[in-house]
Amino acid sequence: MTMTTATPHRVFFQLPADGEARWLRPGAEVQQGTLAELARCGASEWIWLLEGRRVQVAEVEVPAARPAVQLQALPFVLEDQLLGALDELAIAHRRLGRTSFMVALSERAPLFADHARLREAGIRPSACVAELSAVPCHPDEWTLAMIGERGWLCCAAHGSFSFP
Repeated sequence: MTMTTATPHRVFFQLPADGEARWLRPGAEVQQGTLAELARCGASEWIWLLEGRRVQVAEVEVPAARPAVQLQALPFVLEDQLLGALDELAIAHRRLGRTSFMVALSERAPLFADHARLREAGIRPSACVAELSAVPCHPDEWTLAMIGERGWLCCAAHGSFSFP
């Protein structure tokens, strides 16, 4: 008896400011088109790559406390580093250690507006990831990824930059 496991039809996509979606299915060429065309590409798993200019990523230390208290403290620990008003930001986090967190921040209104556009097109992202996280990065190494005129540079475990 042979057992097989179905691999999801994973698609990585972006919604640039110009309105045209760009997407990539592993092993295929990058495509560009409308959200309707993206929705018809046959994906069963959607990975939304947010442009680096839209996301601020920071590693923060919070005082030792109960996990729920630490999560409540995160925005206030970041307050001096924020790109905008705290109540206008969407915040995602990942625990790195007992008192350390990786935090991603993005302007809430444009993020939610884009999410609504995706839902209207029938696209339900399974993950939303800063595109900078897609560049492989190892301690003591630098990685430069270029696609056309866009570039991404990773020079530390969490120090990444994008440029036109």
